[in-house]
Amino acid sequence: MEPTDIELMERVRDGEDAAAFEELMRRYQRPVVAFLARLTGNLDVAQDLAEETFVRLWQSAPRYRPTAKFTTWLFTIASRLATDHARRMEVRRPVSLETPVGDEGRAPADTLRDGAPTADEAVARAETAALVQTAVRSLPLEQRTALVLCEFEGLSYAEAARAMSCTVKSVESRIYRAKQVLRERLRRLI
Repeated sequence: MEPTDIELMERVRDGEDAAAFEELMRRYQRPVVAFLARLTGNLDVAQDLAEETFVRLWQSAPRYRPTAKFTTWLFTIASRLATDHARRMEVRRPVSLETPVGDEGRAPADTLRDGAPTADEAVARAETAALVQTAVRSLPLEQRTALVLCEFEGLSYAEAARAMSCTVKSVESRIYRAKQVLRERLRRLI
């Protein structure tokens, strides 16, 4: 049986177990990069911040206490690094329309019998995805972080609140406002 995330992290904490740390990196490198790419809108920055996330994870291992899910702790570190990065940025960079790392390679439901979408469907989906990504990236950082943690990364509101160091009500409010803004922006764009 494969060890749980908490068991691996406890091994890292108790003995600086490099193999356990490598297993955690193997499991969570892609999700952390995808999360940070959605927050920053820049894959290169996301990869740099993900690397720093794992450095911080290793450095803070002696203080690890399994009071919440491991992923909540991991995304807390990543979220704080993204927030710090955003604060350091003086000039906002142009938004890239590239798709962030993730599971976007799955076939859509309404495809041809051979599984391939028609050219028109593919273009329409790509355009819609680009509009949605641009709209999400334009949200204020706190709203965007709450939305990405809960809607894309699958954290509960309580887990997102712990990751963001705020209350569950704040997370609910941020997501509600983010969805209102997205609905309005996308209605105008589409």
